[in-house]
Amino acid sequence: MAELIQHLMNPGRGIERIAETFRAPARRWLCAGVLLTLAPLCQAQGSELQLPQADPSPWSSGVRTKQATNSITAAGTANGPLVINGTSQATFIAGSQINLEPGFHADGSTGATFHAFIAPVVPPGTDTVIRTGVKSTGSYWGAAGEQIDLLSGNLNYSVPLIQARGRGSAGTAFALSYNSQIWRQSVGGTSLLGRDTGFGLGWTLQVGSLLQILNSYYILTDSTGAQYKLDQNTSGVWTSRDGTYAAYDSTTHRLYFPDGSFWAMTVQSAASEPDAGTLYPSSIQDTNGNQIQIQYGAAAGNVANTSGRITQITDTRATGSNASYGFTYTQLNPADAFPHLTGITNTIGSGESYSFSYGYNLALASPFTLTAFGAATVLQTVTVNTLNIYYNLQYTLGTGELTQVLTPAGGSLAWGYRTYTYSGSGLSYREVQTRQMSPAAGVTYSWNITLDNNPTLHASAAVSDLGAGTSKVWTFGTAAPFLGLCSSYEEHNAAGTALLHKDYTWAQDAAGNVYTGTVASTLDPGTQYAAQSKTVQTLDSYGNTVTSQVYDYGNPISPARTYSFQYLTAAPYAQRDIRNRVTLASVNSITLTTNTNDGSALTDRTGLTVHDASFGTGNLARGNLTRSVSPGAIRNTAYDIGGLAVTTDDGQGTA
Repeated sequence: MAELIQHLMNPGRGIERIAETFRAPARRWLCAGVLLTLAPLCQAQGSELQLPQADPSPWSSGVRTKQATNSITAAGTANGPLVINGTSQATFIAGSQINLEPGFHADGSTGATFHAFIAPVVPPGTDTVIRTGVKSTGSYWGAAGEQIDLLSGNLNYSVPLIQARGRGSAGTAFALSYNSQIWRQSVGGTSLLGRDTGFGLGWTLQVGSLLQILNSYYILTDSTGAQYKLDQNTSGVWTSRDGTYAAYDSTTHRLYFPDGSFWAMTVQSAASEPDAGTLYPSSIQDTNGNQIQIQYGAAAGNVANTSGRITQITDTRATGSNASYGFTYTQLNPADAFPHLTGITNTIGSGESYSFSYGYNLALASPFTLTAFGAATVLQTVTVNTLNIYYNLQYTLGTGELTQVLTPAGGSLAWGYRTYTYSGSGLSYREVQTRQMSPAAGVTYSWNITLDNNPTLHASAAVSDLGAGTSKVWTFGTAAPFLGLCSSYEEHNAAGTALLHKDYTWAQDAAGNVYTGTVASTLDPGTQYAAQSKTVQTLDSYGNTVTSQVYDYGNPISPARTYSFQYLTAAPYAQRDIRNRVTLASVNSITLTTNTNDGSALTDRTGLTVHDASFGTGNLARGNLTRSVSPGAIRNTAYDIGGLAVTTDDGQGTA
């Protein structure tokens, strides 16, 4: 219980902190996908076919639409002929449902016709302007669960819920995640990009997901909604050059990470779901065969595991046939196409128990044209039942954008948005431009977020503290392959004087993945007493640091320390995608640590739950550290078949 209180209450602390977050490529990412298919609420997705939201928004001739399924290839001009799968048509006959392969039908009176609105095609994963989630190579600012993207102006807000646990150090967090960029305006009209899959408009609850795009590539989306394009295909194994080191084996349906863990991507949302075709993990497995198992709900008229709505999570703490966590969904009103999450319980005695409430039938309207866009359900409260504290969530009427969060600690965060149109593409998006924080009643701090007017992609951003008069400034790359990546960061005092300046130089590994190659930091730039330090690193194609050079202040020419690392590369480990085990670490050619993996026999253990039975005593290639030698110290460790340490000694017989 104490851990839960700290987990929930700490976000209120340091809420005044302005945090520069520059994220280098992570060692492990929870990856997944965005929607290509058109969904039941008729949001336009990857192909930009302009289907209005539900009943109140007609097309040019007044026919109203409700459902869409299956993927499409579409092109055309506004109010002109629409090309679907190579066939050009100007009008379409209304029928019982929308079906985009091979023909097109829409709800409405039989025989009714209408013209299609079509915008320039923006395939998923290629739109560099809109960016949701918290991406491994992005630049963000915020606190207490918020991350404001300084390139796109998107607000990501997360509410932590549960921590599923494996054996040893393994575990996976599950959190509600919201992204504010749910609207887009183009020459073809307004698109509602945000989805509601059972958690309210704009919110998701997933560890990650994956979606194939017209047999051409995959889009992975992590738990925050950040998207990565997997477009490098080697014999059915798909990888990325987009800042993630995950690899999807389309033959085994496994998504591998450099630490050797994998997800079994065997659950797929049915055609009637808003995220139709999206793959979700049914289990998460580590290199010792330990699993976290996930079950999902049924789509309308289908069996279990045909939606993205988690119903059960079973980890190593489960007893008997009981799942560790249970998720309850409720049909909020008869018009709901699917139920919404209303409760989370557990059988493991933790304090992770929640209830959720919603506002439904919220009238939506385009923030660009005020055109009616149907109705939405929005998440309003998240209550921690064991502590009787809650998050209260408020939205802009009409747009459905999150504008205020009252936290369990008693503070609040609030945001204001603007519409920005990129003159180069004609696309318009909504961006955060103001942020307020109130730690207690009667006390409010305010910030402005100012993004430049670049016609194709923002090239700079500033966060200004209106009370203190201080500011932080970011600039971004404007050319491929480092387009949109942070190139500099600076902090200014109230007089506008720069106190700190950082320059970022980006590099690419052998596979073309981008990473931060050099960070040069200058204190008091532009003064006679300015001082600079620098760090230079190289990564391999799995995201591992191969070398790291540290230059002290006052000597930017010669590195004071050069760290070098070697990794496990033997065939049994490569076959299991175990790529990140350090075998040798040195500094200035002096050995710091030598490691040996899997050098001792495994102890059998009966009665293991959620464990792959093939990981017995004869299954040795696991990457377990069994011997570590460093100057003046030796540590030997032996493990059981579940990866738990059973004995440890110093090489001299002392435990």
